[in-house]
Amino acid sequence: MLNKIFKTLFGDAQPESEKSAPKNPRVARAAAAPLAAVPKASNGIRKLDIDSPKPVNKAPVKLLPIDLVIGLDVGTSCTKAVLGDPEAPAQIAIPLNGGQGLEGYLLPTKVFLRNGIYSLSAAHGADLCSNLKMRLMQSALRKERADPKTVAHLTAFVVITLRLVLDWYDRELAPDRANRTPVWHLNVGLPSKGGTDDEFAKLYDRILRAAVSLVRSDAPTLSLTQVQSALDAPCEGTAIVPHDRIGAFPEAGAQLASLIQSPHSPDGCLMVVDVGAGTLDVSMLKVTTSAAVERCTFHHCKVAPLGVHYLHLARSGISSIDTATGRVMKYLSEDNGVSGIGDGSAEGPQDFIAKCKSTILPVVVGYRKSLKDSFLGFLRPWPDGLPYVLSGGGHRDAFYQELLSVHLVSWLEPVCSEWTRNKLIRKNFPPPRSFSPKHLLADFDRFSVAHGLSLGRDGLMDIRSAQMD
Repeated sequence: MLNKIFKTLFGDAQPESEKSAPKNPRVARAAAAPLAAVPKASNGIRKLDIDSPKPVNKAPVKLLPIDLVIGLDVGTSCTKAVLGDPEAPAQIAIPLNGGQGLEGYLLPTKVFLRNGIYSLSAAHGADLCSNLKMRLMQSALRKERADPKTVAHLTAFVVITLRLVLDWYDRELAPDRANRTPVWHLNVGLPSKGGTDDEFAKLYDRILRAAVSLVRSDAPTLSLTQVQSALDAPCEGTAIVPHDRIGAFPEAGAQLASLIQSPHSPDGCLMVVDVGAGTLDVSMLKVTTSAAVERCTFHHCKVAPLGVHYLHLARSGISSIDTATGRVMKYLSEDNGVSGIGDGSAEGPQDFIAKCKSTILPVVVGYRKSLKDSFLGFLRPWPDGLPYVLSGGGHRDAFYQELLSVHLVSWLEPVCSEWTRNKLIRKNFPPPRSFSPKHLLADFDRFSVAHGLSLGRDGLMDIRSAQMD
């Protein structure tokens, strides 16, 4: 009877108690929610919020490791870095100084220190810390203890440089490698030929171990106190590169790496002359290539402060090495590491030529003497002439080209002309196809050390030292 009256008043509508449950379970959940939890529309009328589908829990993406090699060439005036990707294979010069032209890839080797904080940019009241590599080399040549402050400054520079490298990678390459996790390796060039008794190599190892422990530091700045603490007790647990993946290799051997792996690969004895802003590096080495091993054996090596800036000062009438060193250090402090390389003249003061002779000639003659002392004097290591490689930013100065093609021939004639036939053969570096960016190929010799280092330990051959001098 009540149902009939209800139907007469309200039609087919049913009382709330007799309504069936909603068929859509999500609507049912929303309807069962407390009224206060139901949102209101803009007009104030309450509405049901239909649940959105819940995200499905996906298994975490497994990141595959990728080996990446940083080849770092810390030069007297400027530093270069090349990233090696053995998988590609590719070697990419890193724009440490902002990119664009050549200058954008050459980072001046200097830092500024203000209130105990390091920076690459000058600020009011900041102290300039420059000529870092040259100061350490001068100490090594004089067999003096390296200045602790210079060691700290160079360590800080390496830290900041590595931070630039990693920032560039995170910005430019990492987005395309979201499923890869980098396994970093670091190779740095030595201005010596290495070995267990090479004090310079030991010093570089200490600097690198300290530097890699500070690269990923949580501190927003880099302080002198941090650097000194890391030098005293580097923490491998915080290192971006484990110590067993850090290497320091002779710069001359690194330069040869791309030449060795090219169709122009020499086999046998070779002289490598690297002309930098501050130094003239001369190495006599033997290259052995076979299916089983590629070996580079250093026999003699000399480094002297006879780089292109010393040449310019000698042309200005400054002949004393000690006086010139002070002038060069001041010049390099103000220079960006690019200008002043090569003036097109082959002229050079006679006393400067004599210093070059006392550096180059003993290296060649010393190798000849080593063979005689080894009862191999009957061998002729250069049947067609002495092959050599001339590289470095300073090699563009015509003086150094004539120094080898003309002066060295005359110096060798009275001592070993039967070996050289009074002839020297220059070997040129072919820019590798895997090197980029392509607009730097014309200046590849400036990046040859960093490029060779970026090839990794396997690409650097088996480097050995036959004789330490």
